[in-house]
Amino acid sequence: MSSHNPSSALGKVIQFSKIGIATFALGKFNKDASRRYLLRELGNLPGIPAKMGQILTMKFGADLETENKTPNPMTLEEVKAIIQVEAPELSTQIQTIDSHAITASIGQVHQATLNSGESVAIKIRYPQIERDIAQQLKLVLGSMSALPAPDAFKIDNEEYSSFLNDFFSEEINYEKEARSQQLFANAWSNDFRFVIPKVFSTLSTQSVLVQTFEPSLRISKIIDFSQKEKNYYSECLKDFFLKGVLDFGLIHTDLHGKNWGFRREKAQIVFYDFGATLQLSAELRLVLRKLSTLETDDSVEYLDLLEQLGFNRRKLLPIKGELKELCSLLFEPIRNPDQWKPSQWKLQERINSLLGQNKWNFRTSGPPWFLMLIRGLNGWLDALKLLEPMTDQPNSEPTILTKLRIKVNENGLEKVYLELPATSVIDLDAMIPNEVKETIRAKGISISEIRDSAIRSGYISQVLFEAETTSKRYKVWLE
Repeated sequence: MSSHNPSSALGKVIQFSKIGIATFALGKFNKDASRRYLLRELGNLPGIPAKMGQILTMKFGADLETENKTPNPMTLEEVKAIIQVEAPELSTQIQTIDSHAITASIGQVHQATLNSGESVAIKIRYPQIERDIAQQLKLVLGSMSALPAPDAFKIDNEEYSSFLNDFFSEEINYEKEARSQQLFANAWSNDFRFVIPKVFSTLSTQSVLVQTFEPSLRISKIIDFSQKEKNYYSECLKDFFLKGVLDFGLIHTDLHGKNWGFRREKAQIVFYDFGATLQLSAELRLVLRKLSTLETDDSVEYLDLLEQLGFNRRKLLPIKGELKELCSLLFEPIRNPDQWKPSQWKLQERINSLLGQNKWNFRTSGPPWFLMLIRGLNGWLDALKLLEPMTDQPNSEPTILTKLRIKVNENGLEKVYLELPATSVIDLDAMIPNEVKETIRAKGISISEIRDSAIRSGYISQVLFEAETTSKRYKVWLE
């Protein structure tokens, strides 16, 4: 029987002392949720996978209005059924569970109380979603291998197929996430600034993850912080990423706005969702350290070290004369930490200027794990830019928004309408079709400047750009 607890801060709480519910038919979630997840994750990986995501987006364009929205949550009864089947030990330990769900790409989260009195967050994966993701990814990888491309654009299809298969299978495996989360907790256990929720390993499974409930302020509250506070949290984030890379070999690669928050009274940052992380071996970290300090004019030394990281030496040969300056750009935050400013780094723009058309030699020469590092870097930069002093702000207090909106009209009819998190602006360049980029650049507009300005503004309401081609009209804005 269920009962109500009016004192619950999160709404209706349902007693969970008895679970006697049959398994529900939940197939309706599988196809839509898996496709939505695949689109988002491919789009968040830079380079070739992002292009694959664009191909999928074009393929499913007519359905994007619904595909890119957060899925409707499973009912509490469905959640109970999954827990009973997938995590029977947990089902005997839950005292109460909140009916409110926070939905995400591949599952949803409920706050609950254990019989021990501990407050926990329970993440439940949508059933059978791993099968549907695997099927759709197989189709995408098959299409990628069939595409003809010049040598500079070619990648090792077998290597990337293996990487993407491993990436998706691991990210949706909550046991793997629990192990990664524990590694981060161990690494930062002596640093009070960072809070990593404790995992209940004995209660967690591949499809159900139980961890301590760790509340925090959402990043939208940054607007209320003094610049002194922002500077403090900026230094914290710099340490979390740079020390994570070089000292621990642990990188959180999905640092969007929902995956971190503040505890202002304790001067702490809470991190969530460790499904997408990167672990670097001691050997790789040693090579990265050598590259970060290398100042020689001998291009062979750069080639040797990059090859040790897994880069394709043959593809790097056409740009060997630029490798010294390229590494100087890449490691600028480490070489000049006091002078380095996130909003002024403009890494992609400067690399493109340095390498010209040969930029693809660099982009496609790297090992697959390097994509994850760049993905983590992008999320980190996005977070740091929010903490920088805001310039050219209107006198009225701006509102930090949560939606990036994209609309495409073809022959006067709306064909595509997307709603994405505002932080998706960081990947604006990867979202825009080449024909639209040409139209924008012809007007003397820099896409990277549009992106950086939107981030510095705190995602206040604004039109980012409008463009027209022969038959289509594009509008991209924050609202």
